[in-house]
Amino acid sequence: MMDSEVLYLIGPGGSIQDFDPKEIGDNPTLNFSGTMDWFYDNNIYPNYWCFIDPFTVEVFLKHLEKHTERHPWLLDMRKHTTLLYNDFQGTDEFYNSGFTTSQGPQWNRERFGGYYFPLLKQYLKESIPISSKVTLEDYSLLINNNTCPIIKHPEHGKNTDKFTSYVLPLAIHYFTNLKKIICTGFGDYNTPRAYTTNSHGYQGFQLSYQTLGPLIKDILVTKDIDIIFKNTNSYYKDLEWKK
Repeated sequence: MMDSEVLYLIGPGGSIQDFDPKEIGDNPTLNFSGTMDWFYDNNIYPNYWCFIDPFTVEVFLKHLEKHTERHPWLLDMRKHTTLLYNDFQGTDEFYNSGFTTSQGPQWNRERFGGYYFPLLKQYLKESIPISSKVTLEDYSLLINNNTCPIIKHPEHGKNTDKFTSYVLPLAIHYFTNLKKIICTGFGDYNTPRAYTTNSHGYQGFQLSYQTLGPLIKDILVTKDIDIIFKNTNSYYKDLEWKK
């Protein structure tokens, strides 16, 4: 666990390209999913990295195969970047818990769990498994509990908003002394994801957030954690509660 009071959350939204990394200073960063191009372009590294979709790892490693000039930067990740991952990732429990990939359960077990995941860990400073439990629209584990909740909806097949169901709970769980979370690259639902033309899933995330937003905001208020969005048009802007 980490006792830092300030955390920067870096997401995959287009607004990261307008964000000055010098603002981060010495504060830790937690990067979600596919935003490594931004770190490479700015010649910096995330202190922590997390993902929920295992295919993110294959895309990242294959991307590096095509861009050999990035290999020296990648090798230096071993000095800087720690992976935070859920203890069931790369196992059959991932599918048994209600998660899926575009590649199927056999790929998840054999190619991701047996090849890509071990390969990724070789490029990282440390890999920390997080004790996790899937809960249905319930964040109560974040109050004085050693297990990190991953939130799902009771309705089967509903597209769950990753920021409020996964990223924020992980940050609040792992960084135990948080006073302020500063976000960029989350909630940019008027533009494609950074470095892509991909806007897939936005409508589903917005619908999911309508349910999850008030629930996670209650946790932020209860734990007295200030949250700020540098992208002022973020869809999550109403999570801010300290004025």
